Amino acid sequence: SAGTYIRTLCHDIGKLLGIGATMVSLRRTGAGIFSIADCYSIEQVEECFKAGNINDMIIPVDTLFMNLPKLKATSKQATHIFNGVRMSLRQFPLAADDTLWAVYAPNDVFIGVARAQSQTGMLVMQKRFAQEVSW
Repeated sequence: SAGTYIRTLCHDIGKLLGIGATMVSLRRTGAGIFSIADCYSIEQVEECFKAGNINDMIIPVDTLFMNLPKLKATSKQATHIFNGVRMSLRQFPLAADDTLWAVYAPNDVFIGVARAQSQTGMLVMQKRFAQEVSW
């Protein structure tokens, strides 16, 4: 539905010109850090799946957060963060400025996104992506 604005704009311009307007097609060429060059056709996905190489097409979830600063936790810290334990910012070399951090375990497993809360002085998990403790 994000294209609704463009369809409405097309309609409104046609109305303003007094001739009406209809959009024939709308193609998204990018979203966030991804472009159309990062996309695969259904046929390509099916072919890769049949060949047993579907994992080659999957983009790691932490790619979405590559613009966030990276926090590498110790094994013990990673386990606590994974389990949703609020951690004191004194345990990390972070500024308590409400920054979002991409949190990684010592073996570079992406755990999730946490916020350094200035008001509480705590690092709080916002969204966990790791499925299991594996560090």
